[in-house]
Amino acid sequence: MTISNKIEFYLTPEHGEVVDCYDEEMVDSFDDFLAEQRGEKFSLRFAEGKVTFLPQRTSAEVVESLLREFIQSYDRGRTNNQ
Repeated sequence: MTISNKIEFYLTPEHGEVVDCYDEEMVDSFDDFLAEQRGEKFSLRFAEGKVTFLPQRTSAEVVESLLREFIQSYDRGRTNNQ
């Protein structure tokens, strides 16, 4: 599912929910955003613009909600910096 033109996520049977970021600045921001969200105790791996949410802990609905929250936060930050 595409969330914006720079980020999408999909389910893989072997890994769970995978998020792809296509923008380096967004990857860094998403990493920071996830660090703030760690209280949720996501089980994930982060490497080379891909975040993998391991299936034991995270559903597609949770990932989609998290991504939408991130995109809103990211867009607000970019608007405030212009």
